[in-house]
Amino acid sequence: MGKRFRLRWAPDVSDDMRRAAREALSGEAGQFLPLAGYARQVKQVGRVDTAAGPLLVKRRRYAGLLRRLGRTVRRTKADREFGNLVALARLGVPCPRPVAVGRRFGGLLVKESLLAEEYLADASPVGTLLDDPDAEARGRLLDALVEFLGVLHRRGVVHRDLHGDNLLAQPSPTGFAVYVVDALHVRFVRPPADRAFARSVQWFLAFLVCRRGTDNVIAEFLDRVPRLGLRELADRGKLLARAGAVAEKLSARERRNRTRRT
Repeated sequence: MGKRFRLRWAPDVSDDMRRAAREALSGEAGQFLPLAGYARQVKQVGRVDTAAGPLLVKRRRYAGLLRRLGRTVRRTKADREFGNLVALARLGVPCPRPVAVGRRFGGLLVKESLLAEEYLADASPVGTLLDDPDAEARGRLLDALVEFLGVLHRRGVVHRDLHGDNLLAQPSPTGFAVYVVDALHVRFVRPPADRAFARSVQWFLAFLVCRRGTDNVIAEFLDRVPRLGLRELADRGKLLARAGAVAEKLSARERRNRTRRT
């Protein structure tokens, strides 16, 4: 991965982890093990093993003079997500523990950025787990999901891109532990901010609507929404209609993206 990353550490990262992470993140690119399904032209997500434990690492490469100049004089997406993860951890919101954020320079301009965070073993995307045909297991997951949404609401956390791939669930003795794993689009508001938070719930419901074969999941999720105690979400029909409108926009955007790629 090169030896020129300038790393900044999260609070409370131990000296042992700093030494192990610095050594691993300065090693050869072969130590970066890309995760299936995350390969992008600009962004890659992978696992890096260190002497102090595995890390999840997100890397972004920048090409073009203007793009590299912009990332040099402004915060990178890695910087912004790192700051959000630190804030989430302070609020007690379940999320991967942030470890480090870094920049790699080519000459005077940023060439690559990285974000290193805790690797959550045995965790899977919520969207994948919702496909489980076992209704009892799916119910436990939805219970944990709504409980997690309640934590976000009480802490004043609004996620503007909340969907099943940005949330991971880890089996626990009582059901599931849910974590937010993509904090780039998180913002913090003064609680309760019901209207702003209701949009996050609508967005997640739109994600369910966009999927196929999830009618039961949608109904089961809507059955649990009243537990959040939000007046803005009390009208089930209106909530579903708004989510459907968002889903239509998302589908149209995806069709445009597919057309550009082909």
